[in-house]
Parts: sequence; structure tokens; C-alpha cells
Amino acid sequence: MALNLLLFGLILYGLVLIAANLHAVGERTLRRALALFFVLTLVFFPLMYVDAAMAYLPSLALFACLEGLAQPLYLLVLNALTIGFGLRYLNRPAYAEQDRLTEHFVSRFKVTAREQEIIRLLLDGAVGKEIGERLFISPKTVENHVYNIYQKLGVKNRVQLFRLIRSNALE
Repeated sequence: MALNLLLFGLILYGLVLIAANLHAVGERTLRRALALFFVLTLVFFPLMYVDAAMAYLPSLALFACLEGLAQPLYLLVLNALTIGFGLRYLNRPAYAEQDRLTEHFVSRFKVTAREQEIIRLLLDGAVGKEIGERLFISPKTVENHVYNIYQKLGVKNRVQLFRLIRSNALE
């Protein structure tokens, strides 16, 4: 009984952590995987609870067909999804290598040569006016390029841009 309580407590703690922090996850693929895990756990949690409670509550005999099934099935589905996620997420090509954007990144996000220059300068910490001076373009043109870059990459600010590229870089 103590192990069941510990298991359900940890599952609930994990659900609370995901619910509280899901909005802060910048990587879209990771956010989707966590959301899928959250939904999967919400679906299986009551089934696992009923399965564990059958030993202590005879009134749950109605659910005898679930006895010993919910937890192994949950773990089987969870492991299959984990393997699929790992193969897809962890084996993707790098976005940056030796402080340069890779061809994979450029083609995936359809980034122009000028946008590549601006991304490099943004990652180096340059501000709009400084970028304009270095590239001989107006600050308004820099703003337009930065807006287009953010739209293409699905980020909202420089921090998310940095995280996206650096989280998948070969150093």
C-alpha cells in the first residue's frame, strides 16, 4: 500500500509540475511531448488508481477486468512514446555548428542570407542600431528582419531564439 501511495504521489507531483511549467517550454516539439505525456497520464491515472484500490475495496469488483492491466499498459504506452520521441527529437540534425548556422537550419526555416547575418549578430548580443550600422541598413529594416526571423522560427524574443539554436548546436 505504501508503494502505491508513493507511486500515485509522484505521478500527481509530475502532473502538477508539467501543468505549472508547460507554458515556459520554448521548444515546440518538447512542449508537445510533455502535453501528450500529461494527457496520457490523466487518462491512465484513474484506471491505475481503481486497479490498486481493488485489493482494498470489494465494491470495485465491477472493474475486475482491469485488475493488473492499467499500470503495465500505461508503462508500455509511455515507453513506446519515449522511444519514438527519443528517436525523433534527439537524432535531429544540429542547428548550429562552430558558431555558424547549419544548412539544415537554413533550409528547415527558409532563412535568407541576410537573416542569417542578423541571427548571428543577435546571438553575439548586438542591438538593432549596431546591427544596422554593421550591415549598412536602417534600424527599421533591422526590426523588419528580426520580426520575420521570429515569425519563421516561432519564437517571441531573443532569449527564445538563443535557446532554440543553442539547444540543438554541436559545440
